[in-house]
Parts: sequence; C-alpha cells; structure tokens
Amino acid sequence: MAVAAAAASRLWLWAALLIPAAAVYKDQVGKFDWRQQYVGKLKFASLEFSPGSKKLAVAIEKNVIAALNSWTGEILWRHVDKGSAEGVVDAMLLCGQDAITVSNGGRIMRSSCAPGRRTSGA
Repeated sequence: MAVAAAAASRLWLWAALLIPAAAVYKDQVGKFDWRQQYVGKLKFASLEFSPGSKKLAVAIEKNVIAALNSWTGEILWRHVDKGSAEGVVDAMLLCGQDAITVSNGGRIMRSSCAPGRRTSGA
C-alpha cells in the first residue's frame, strides 16, 4: 500500500512539473484583449458600397441579424429574431442604414437598424 501511495505522489509531482504555466507580466496587463465576440455561422452578408463605408450587415443561421464594422470587426448592433420558421432569414439587402430581410418563405419583410434609430414607415 505504501508503495502505491509513493508511486501516486511521484506521478502527481511529475504532472505538476510538466504542466506549463501561463501568466502575463505586470506591464502587459491591459495590453491584450482576451475577450472576443462572434455573431455566428454566416448565412447572408451585404457590404455598404459608399466612399469611406465601414458597415457589413450579416444574417446567421440562428435567426440573428447584425451590423459589423468591416475595418475592426466590432459588432455595431445585433437583433435576435424569432426562433421559429417565421424568423428564418431567406434573403437580405442593406439599404442605407437599414438591413432589409425577407423571412417565412417571402411572407414577412423586416427592416432592422441600430438601436435608438427609428425607420420611416411607408
């Protein structure tokens, strides 16, 4: 029994010595951004074609529509639609500041924009 305990303690010692340590120095704190945000698996994408434009609108498989900064990858805004077939995006177009989507087999058309911004109704 003592031989088995000694062997187990040696095994733990070797395991502890072989595991690499991961740390940053004091002057590196805040220099690296370890947090990353993703929107999901891409289904549709539309790029704004105007001089100096930075916006890319995307629709992903999980019924999410988002606008990204094409230069930095930052998420500008993100809308989560219904989880049912009614929220599945069939087509998408970027028109000015709005992302126009067609859902539910062409039965529903939505306009998505940045939070706090209202779209004009027709």
